[in-house]
Amino acid sequence: MRAYTFTSVIILYFTINGYTQGPICNNYENFWKGESCFYNDQKDSAIIYYSKAYNNSRFGNVANSLNTISKAVECDSFDFAKKVLKVSLIKGLLDTSYYAKYFKEHPEVGLSTIFDVVPRDEYFSISKNYNENLNFVYIKVLTDLVSLDQKIRESRDEFDKYSKIVGALTFDAILKLIKFNGNKMLSYEQLGMEGSDALKTLLIHFELDQLLAISPFIIKAIKNGEFWANENYLYQLERSSIDENVLLKMNSQRDSIITYGHNNLMDQSLKIYYSNYGTLDYYIDQKVGGVWWPLNPDVDREEVDILRNNLGLQTLNELFISKPFVKVISIEDFIRYSKR
Repeated sequence: MRAYTFTSVIILYFTINGYTQGPICNNYENFWKGESCFYNDQKDSAIIYYSKAYNNSRFGNVANSLNTISKAVECDSFDFAKKVLKVSLIKGLLDTSYYAKYFKEHPEVGLSTIFDVVPRDEYFSISKNYNENLNFVYIKVLTDLVSLDQKIRESRDEFDKYSKIVGALTFDAILKLIKFNGNKMLSYEQLGMEGSDALKTLLIHFELDQLLAISPFIIKAIKNGEFWANENYLYQLERSSIDENVLLKMNSQRDSIITYGHNNLMDQSLKIYYSNYGTLDYYIDQKVGGVWWPLNPDVDREEVDILRNNLGLQTLNELFISKPFVKVISIEDFIRYSKR
């Protein structure tokens, strides 16, 4: 079986002609509605919602925009695809050969090079703006930390020996960067593609106490449109909370995440699979079928939705509806499939 993670969202603060600057939360809502409409075969409505999401120049990331482009092409909405192609440039995907290959594979788009989307002088202006806004010190610190983090993972012995100290050093370094950054989470504008990927990699290796300690900075950054690796952050939060045998909820008075209660799992051997979101592939009756991880029976569903909304994500019901090809099954069926 294979776990799916959802693409995370990252930002830049540049203005695109014809774009507005409405609340980021509305763009989240419209994007998820677009996803739901697309997967429920309501493609005209999907393009309407995607368009509303991208009416804010701060919304979207490279992977997210490329995903939207492919869906726009599938919906024969080529003008909208061109608009989001420009977004991918502004987010930092400046490799012209990538676009040339994509256009060759998709002749229906009617383009040959990225310069069919933006004039050369505008392309170079976008590239210049992107690079001038990067903080290369932040990026260097994060990428060096990732190199060390990955190095100790090459050997089980080295990982067992050094993981605690490397994890502590990494967390301390990120806290110092946040403090130096005016007590604000580092933004995509400062980190770009490379630095944001490094930060995401480090976050998904944090322990629960570290994830909770930085939750006020992350939640504030999400609300300000400055942090977009929200799904990756939630993924690691849930993994860590399961390992620690605790449940999670929002502390609304401080805009932070706290623990409450304990898990009482039906089957401890399957505890890693009890989560609040995500899908797995299973061979069900000789066919591969996607199923949702079952919701832990001890979890307060309302608290889950509040937490997800504060991270810019849909409620659980909205999530399930958005992926009709993924089955919601009972805990008993999940355990039965898992033990096959």
